[in-house]
Amino acid sequence: MGDTRERMIEGGRELIGRNGFRATSFRDIWEYTGTPRGSVYFHFPGGKDELALEVVARQSAIWLALVEKTADRATTPAEFLAGMATGLGIAMARSEYTLGCAISAMAVESPALAEPIRLAVGEFYGTWAGSVAVHLRRYGMDADHAEGLGDTVITHLVGALAVAKAQRDCSSFDQARAVFEELAASSSPQGAHR
Repeated sequence: MGDTRERMIEGGRELIGRNGFRATSFRDIWEYTGTPRGSVYFHFPGGKDELALEVVARQSAIWLALVEKTADRATTPAEFLAGMATGLGIAMARSEYTLGCAISAMAVESPALAEPIRLAVGEFYGTWAGSVAVHLRRYGMDADHAEGLGDTVITHLVGALAVAKAQRDCSSFDQARAVFEELAASSSPQGAHR
């Protein structure tokens, strides 16, 4: 039973990331995941809005895990920031340019979303940027600068995802990586990453 719900959340995340929230129906999700039609409202009695909130939580966990994994491997702020751009670029190429971010897809449609979904989407960007800032502070960067750079990094990565998908080319991640390395080199004291 839990497996069906999990498959539907993951399928919803993938389809919304590719096609957008409004363009993704429950029918699309049950057909894509091979789950029974009748299980939709059993698992999501609150309908598509309930599924959307679960998708936001799942996508958020994936991006936050990327931040943690990249931070664990990096020894400098430049390596950390560039590593996120590299990781997303590799994932985009492997997906043959179908990789999407369900949260970003919903953000574009935010005027038409129910208020709880819009709030969850908006909160995610702050959480993601905050996670980046936490790691930048561990390199010795002051809090204000780390927060500003965290916001900049997330904005660049979201834009790079959209451009790479539209152009079927990962050079936007190369550009983001170069910008991140320059920003990190010019604004961060070298300190130990704890």
